[in-house]
Amino acid sequence: MRRERWLAVWLLVAALPVVPIDAAEEKPPTIADLRKAAAACDVPSIRAAAKALLAEETPEGVQAVIICGFICDNWDLEKEIAGLLAKVTSPKAREVVIREARSVRERDWRARVVLAAVLGQWAAESDGKDAIEGLIAMLRDPVNSVVLAAIPQLQRIEDARMIGPLIDLVAERERRGRDVVWEQAEKFLEALTGEKFDAAADWKNWWEPRKKTFDAKKDRAVGGEKKPTGRTIVKRPDFFGHEVFSKQPLFLLDVSGSMLKRDPLPEEGKEGGEPPESRERLRRVQTELIRVIQGLDPATTFNIITFSHKITVFSEQPVAATKTTKERATHFIDGFRAEGETYTDTALERAFAMKEKIDTIFLLSDGAPRREDKLLDVGPILEMVRRENRFKKIIINTVGFEQAGTKLRAFMSELARQNNGAHKELR
Repeated sequence: MRRERWLAVWLLVAALPVVPIDAAEEKPPTIADLRKAAAACDVPSIRAAAKALLAEETPEGVQAVIICGFICDNWDLEKEIAGLLAKVTSPKAREVVIREARSVRERDWRARVVLAAVLGQWAAESDGKDAIEGLIAMLRDPVNSVVLAAIPQLQRIEDARMIGPLIDLVAERERRGRDVVWEQAEKFLEALTGEKFDAAADWKNWWEPRKKTFDAKKDRAVGGEKKPTGRTIVKRPDFFGHEVFSKQPLFLLDVSGSMLKRDPLPEEGKEGGEPPESRERLRRVQTELIRVIQGLDPATTFNIITFSHKITVFSEQPVAATKTTKERATHFIDGFRAEGETYTDTALERAFAMKEKIDTIFLLSDGAPRREDKLLDVGPILEMVRRENRFKKIIINTVGFEQAGTKLRAFMSELARQNNGAHKELR
């Protein structure tokens, strides 16, 4: 009888589910777990720890996620953590995010680029004062990429508080030599105020009597372009209307077979007979680029890439704009030969392979991306650029030929818009 009772108990116990000892004692991931995962670039473990810590919204946990969450070069993980940070609601946790965005530690600059987007989302909220002030503080960041990440986020908001700091930024970059940060700040000031000046001193003279009363939504100037006042500023060389403020430009040029076409002068239309050789697209690009290269400041480093169905690079590394390298570049440009298709995707991939040493891309093409006589889906190309440019914030200015049609115009305009540049068309 006793044996039968023990057998019944044993059968009952055996029927129970097996629970591992570790699972019974499993605890939520800790800051120590996050650090360990980050050291090993264990993306699944980083994701799990970040989710757990951000759900708790403790200041210590939020700071740990910011420090450890962006060091493994994984775009999907970065987007996920940024989305979770944007949903943080605790005032103390938000204070940590804003404080880290304003920090100036060199090792954290990529995290600060991501945090600029988080602050931009908060700044657009009805009570985003602290986030706006955090973004304004980021204008003083020593890393250009962080400043270039903060400016577009501030552009989402019409707020007069940012005018003074933007003028200070323009003044600082004017003293150091105008660059892409100066260019972006200047464009933002013009959009925010409706005014246009060539020098920081003129901006300050305009702003001083208005800074206590100016309303960015009500007082923006409208109408014609303002004439610059004050001292004369030497104009930089321009590439088909894009003024070259860049200290590290890359010229990315289409030399496909269609670049041999000759376009009539705008006033002649289609009935003007055979256009002259000077209207050949490739010849126009050669003439323009040689003029631009000759006008570059010696402190500038530059490079040139041509593309069709193959890629040709002027130099494996950007070169200083000395007399000797300008002569070499002129010889290289004179050797352009138009042939093949328009592998714009491959060209952009090659350009971003040297992204650490460029700050602006001037992309010129007369046709939409094409391979094996088929138009390419530009969605993946734009996605690739977003991924590659998510930290560096390279400005992309585009130039297209009007005759190429709407597909090229749509692609080039969107590429420029997504990368803080502008698109211009040639006729």
